[in-house]
Amino acid sequence: MRDINLYLRALWSIPLAEAILRQDSHWEIREGHPVCTIPTASQDERAWGLIRALAEAHAEEIKQEAPQAVIIGTARGELGSLLRAYERWKQEKYISPHFSPDTTLGSLASRLARLLGIEGPAWVVSQACISGMLALYQAALLIKAGEAETVLFGAVEAPVFPFMIEAMAALRIYSRESHFPYVQPGNLARRNSFALGEAAVLGILSARADSPIWLKSLHVRTASCSKNTSFTAVDQIALKNFIAACESSPPDMVWLHAPGTRQGDEAEYEAIRAVWGEVPAVSVKIWVGHSLGAAPLVSLATAVQAMRSRSWLAPPYPTYWGNLRPTSWNDAAILALGYGGAMGIARICYAP
Repeated sequence: MRDINLYLRALWSIPLAEAILRQDSHWEIREGHPVCTIPTASQDERAWGLIRALAEAHAEEIKQEAPQAVIIGTARGELGSLLRAYERWKQEKYISPHFSPDTTLGSLASRLARLLGIEGPAWVVSQACISGMLALYQAALLIKAGEAETVLFGAVEAPVFPFMIEAMAALRIYSRESHFPYVQPGNLARRNSFALGEAAVLGILSARADSPIWLKSLHVRTASCSKNTSFTAVDQIALKNFIAACESSPPDMVWLHAPGTRQGDEAEYEAIRAVWGEVPAVSVKIWVGHSLGAAPLVSLATAVQAMRSRSWLAPPYPTYWGNLRPTSWNDAAILALGYGGAMGIARICYAP
């Protein structure tokens, strides 16, 4: 969608965008692998707990905006809770009566709507690591269709449980770094350094003015990968063509998907460079890991805060895309990529 020109009236995240720009994050070693976590007491219903905590912290602000719909993105939802319940069933033959409603994917949105007293439609969108961007995309569609004036959108991911950590390690991309930075997108040694992180993001998209930041455009596409391109790989040619067709003019800065995978990081930046040339680029995953479906909105929240504060994140190691610093802070592009050729690109700017 071009010329969306809707207002990002609010964005809240955990980890805080301000903390990310201060390079402040919390890392642990679990199952022998680094993960970025949000320190809280409970691990039960982890995804719901994270997004509920964020919603409760900003409940009054959200209610003042009076959103007419709720759209939440997640790749894995309450998979951790589901697996724990399954293990208990195997051992004790007991299933809680709350199990089915609490682990149904769509419950994340409907529970959030009930918590905040929002009576309009509420749903979850799940499409790998672009899920959060698709939630924003659908929020824009809903407003443009005249079905709502203001939408609460967001994403949540809580993937730092043993099974998921081992599942990602099985892809042979997990970081083997012994100290921070555990995740090193674009490192000159070209080695894999992926690590998981958890996150929750909520935002308000509205046709109402009184916000300095516009969602200018947002495009999504699925790459028609060649037979020689694996399901998990980034198709450089498809991504280059996608960027050129959607956003031919270079932004002031690019917030990369780049999760620390050797092939994917390089293919992503080479596609960008082929269309936009050398541009300031960074991946927040260096500091917070890869929060899967929530990752695009973590980048978006950090990009907005960076534009407002004119702060930049310089990787603490050399990268093959260099260390250019923005000379202008008027607009930014946020990229999202996912399994199976899922691609998304959002462009934000200061409203005229």
